[in-house]
Amino acid sequence: MAHTLFDSFGLGALWPWRAALAAGAAALAWGLVLRLAGGRSGWAAGAAAGVGLAVGWLMVLPLLLASPRQLVERLPAPVLASLAGGAAAAVLLPAWPRLARMLLPALGLAAALGCGWWMAGTPMTRADLLRAAPVVLGVALGAGLALWGLRDAWWAAAAAAALAAGLWAGRAPAGPGVLLAVAALMAAVGALVSGAGFGIVSRITLALALTALAALPVLARGGAADWAAAAAPALALAFGPAIGSRLPGRRAGPAIGWAVAAAPAVLAAAIAASRIP
Repeated sequence: MAHTLFDSFGLGALWPWRAALAAGAAALAWGLVLRLAGGRSGWAAGAAAGVGLAVGWLMVLPLLLASPRQLVERLPAPVLASLAGGAAAAVLLPAWPRLARMLLPALGLAAALGCGWWMAGTPMTRADLLRAAPVVLGVALGAGLALWGLRDAWWAAAAAAALAAGLWAGRAPAGPGVLLAVAALMAAVGALVSGAGFGIVSRITLALALTALAALPVLARGGAADWAAAAAPALALAFGPAIGSRLPGRRAGPAIGWAVAAAPAVLAAAIAASRIP
């Protein structure tokens, strides 16, 4: 029925992207409603991007909270866990600010390591942990960079756009990666349009989600194209601001800086993918 409605308005080509559209719409609606109800500074309003991403991703992915077997099944749990953990931290921060500020770095480290452990397949025994250590530490390092780099919704949108471009150029093999990255982008854009801010809930949710998504093709195929695609958002976050600060324009300069920083990785992903038989 919904597909027919899309076609009736001449929007049938957008139907495959409905999860991304839903992510943007959910973030926009959440942000607008809670901003009007409680003001921009409310932590719940600042969760708009995280809520939007969760809505979009859960339209695509199976909700499996047991030990994951298929790679794509590992994606929803970090999103839901980070939503809950971020909400708890947001509530704790105004109630016990000194305690919360002391605990936040430790919580961030635990979240990054937990994401790495989950994406590595939840190894339990010592032998499995040692075998999975490179994956755990690599994903945790990426999550740490994302937690540091996603300072507002603009940064989140830039990282999501870079990842979407890298996955598309690299022809990522594992699941609907490009769609999920575009859903993250739309969630960040929805939060921006609503003016709701980008609070700790959105920051941790998008950081862990984008890190897990970037790791997926590396774990599935591990080719040069996959590594290059995963590097695109990292380069955008690490070098985009420095490049953008040298360019004119309050928004255009940073946007160009992010694009220029991610471009080598996206180009490398495209070149590597062209050599895949």
